[in-house]
Amino acid sequence: MKIVRAMSLLVATVGALAWGTSAPAYAASTDTTLQASVSGQVGGSTGGAQTQSSSFGAPASGSTEGVTFSGNALIKAKVIEDPDFRTPPIVVLTIDLSGITGVGATSRKRYVTTNETIIQRRLRPSDTVALTFPFWVSGTTSDGKGPLGAISINLTYNVDTRQLTAAAGSITSP
Repeated sequence: MKIVRAMSLLVATVGALAWGTSAPAYAASTDTTLQASVSGQVGGSTGGAQTQSSSFGAPASGSTEGVTFSGNALIKAKVIEDPDFRTPPIVVLTIDLSGITGVGATSRKRYVTTNETIIQRRLRPSDTVALTFPFWVSGTTSDGKGPLGAISINLTYNVDTRQLTAAAGSITSP
């Protein structure tokens, strides 16, 4: 009887030590980076995006010069799982538009943006993210009062492997 009690006490002590000294559970994550080819037009005949200031080299207020954009948006997707609370996985997206440039339809000026956005979404097989971005004439400094474009990016995930598998987008007027 004493041996059974001693063994029970030993098992309880070892179990308590193992429970109390186990490593904490950290959120597991999976990273993927893709380039999404994007193109489209802001202003002009398809939109009506108008500038608010010509102080940075953009067309004057009221102008409807179309700007045709093309290039690659860099998409970084980090899928995070929380083993402690068992919540559905989330995706932290970092979207970098600095690889996209535009050309004015009438002025032929080159337009740029360096917009980077970080957003959080639930992981699902497909998702569409819509954002606006500022742009300005290359070689000038944005004063924050210039024109805006809108981008819509379609994302596809493999939910089993937690990987971003495809991304493509289009640019329009907001």
